[in-house]
Amino acid sequence: MNVVFLHGLGQSPSSWNETISCLSEDIKAYCPNLFDFSTDRAITYKNIYLSFEEYIDRFSEPVTICGISLGAVLALNYCINC
Repeated sequence: MNVVFLHGLGQSPSSWNETISCLSEDIKAYCPNLFDFSTDRAITYKNIYLSFEEYIDRFSEPVTICGISLGAVLALNYCINC
């Protein structure tokens, strides 16, 4: 099982460290840095979302997305669009 954890504005991927440490070994956790997605684009919600969508679409297996704050908004936006 793949789970992508998305941090909020003012947070970083390390915000999920304690949560991930409690997961079973059969869960593969990913914690991308949302602001690294827009290295070649201006940092706007639209650009972060488009880059996030490209990131998720690279997975060949189903992905569970879990977010907090900005990460939750991105996750919901992605679910609405797909």
